Amino acid sequence: MHWSRFGQRFTQSSGILELMQDLDLALNQSDQDLLMLGGGNPCQIPEMEDLFRQIMQAILNTFGSFESLVGIYDHPGGDSESIAHLADFLSLELGWPVSPEHIALSNGSQHSFFNLFSILAGEMEDGSFRRILLPMCPEYIGYADTGIHAGLFLTRRPAFEFSAPNEFIYQLPFGSLQQLCNAAGSSIGALCVSRPANPTGRMLADADVDRLLDLAKSIHVPLIVDGAYGLPFPGIVFDPAGSVQAVWRPGMIMTLSLSKFGLPGTRTGIVIAEPHIITLLGRMNAITNLATGSLGPALLSELLQRKLLLECSRNIIQPHYAAKSRQAQSALHEAMQSRAPDVEYAVHQSQGAFFLWLWLRNLPVTTRVLYNELKRSGVLVVPGEYYFPGMEEDDWQHKHECIRISFAQDPHTVARGVEIIAQTAQRLVETGNGR
Repeated sequence: MHWSRFGQRFTQSSGILELMQDLDLALNQSDQDLLMLGGGNPCQIPEMEDLFRQIMQAILNTFGSFESLVGIYDHPGGDSESIAHLADFLSLELGWPVSPEHIALSNGSQHSFFNLFSILAGEMEDGSFRRILLPMCPEYIGYADTGIHAGLFLTRRPAFEFSAPNEFIYQLPFGSLQQLCNAAGSSIGALCVSRPANPTGRMLADADVDRLLDLAKSIHVPLIVDGAYGLPFPGIVFDPAGSVQAVWRPGMIMTLSLSKFGLPGTRTGIVIAEPHIITLLGRMNAITNLATGSLGPALLSELLQRKLLLECSRNIIQPHYAAKSRQAQSALHEAMQSRAPDVEYAVHQSQGAFFLWLWLRNLPVTTRVLYNELKRSGVLVVPGEYYFPGMEEDDWQHKHECIRISFAQDPHTVARGVEIIAQTAQRLVETGNGR
């Protein structure tokens, strides 16, 4: 069999694919006693599930609504009614300068990124090659193999700041980013950053977004902000001072999703961008999917008409995850200090999303080895090596010292899981290697 260059990318054994298969096993096979601290599945919040059930029942009870939902293709750019409701919400409630022409829907944000990266980077019409600049790594695992071309990313190491004992935060390296843009601006197709960051939970301040947008404009490319966990919904941001806002400005491409709102199975992504980008996305969707799925937009439209999107984000979803973050941090520090006295560790500040990013500073093995040790002990996490797209050639030790821990499971599962992580790390430090 002969494959295209693009097809060959998927014939190779992928560590990420094996990881996703492990995560799927943990979620779907009840006979496996695995503690699921990996993956990005959101919490199943009873209040939200009850609301979704009520909305679905209302759709079923309304003559013609269910038939339309399952029996009619939506527009390639997404259901027009849902987009109109969303545009009204964003412009009237948030003051964003957007209209329906600024919005497209997709079959999940991963699909959005494939299309955006394929439009903005890779081999260009003039034969040049453009890349996506990730302002700092670690960054979202799902970007790594997205797009038609390999070698799609540029990035820079972050700066470090220790904010408390056993706690740190990454800072954007604006100096080196400016130098890179000055030297390679014509080979950059876009800047892209997650807010809050997956895997670290780092929440960019509004001023940081402004500086990145100015940097993008200086080289005439868009700034993509991945808001899958962030503002305005689902609002999984831990900001007691209320110092960060939901922002969209001309020159930005904002991606949102219904997944972390509690609807991952609907596969509904949202893109807010300049109209010419939206037009291209609609054309690509018409070719690759014919139309977007209808269920997610129908639920979104109902949530918007009932004015529940922000209310649920602020009053149900955000408090739920904020409490789980506090519980998980407490459990992790207690486990590390009582079960792993010889392990030097630090946890990234938890400012959003539902992960803890654990840095094991004196582990004698890579976190891929740790991953396998933990899997044998019944715990699944995600090794940090996968979160550094664009740094494949950078032999930076820090890439091999971190793991991502999800705290979306129940508190007992999280507490037991981090206890096993601590015990395993201590054993590895004592013995000097894995099994």
